[in-house]
Amino acid sequence: MSFPGGSVVRWVTWAAAACAAVVVVRAAAAWSDDDRPAGSVGLWWELSRGVVRAREDLSGSVLLLAALAICVVLVWMLAPLVLVTGGLLSLAAAAVEARRLNRL
Repeated sequence: MSFPGGSVVRWVTWAAAACAAVVVVRAAAAWSDDDRPAGSVGLWWELSRGVVRAREDLSGSVLLLAALAICVVLVWMLAPLVLVTGGLLSLAAAAVEARRLNRL
C-alpha cells in the first residue's frame, strides 16, 4: 500500500542521503586537529567544514557522489568487496581534496 506522493518522498529521501554521504566524506577528507578553533566541538566543526567544501566545490562533490555510487554498485555485485570500498573512497576523497587545493 502506498500513499499519495510516496514516489516524490522516496526520491527526496535518496537525494538527501546522497548529499549527507558526500558531506560526511568531504568532512573526513578535511579532518585535521591543527586548524580547529579553541573551544569548538570536533565533530560539528568538521561537519560544517564538509558542508562548506561541498557547497564551494560542486564538481568535486559530484565526483565524490560518483565514487560513492560505484562503491555501492561494487558491494551490490559482490559483498566481500566491502573491504575494499573504504580505500577506494579515501582515495577519491584525497584526490578531490588535492584537486581543490590545486585550484586555489
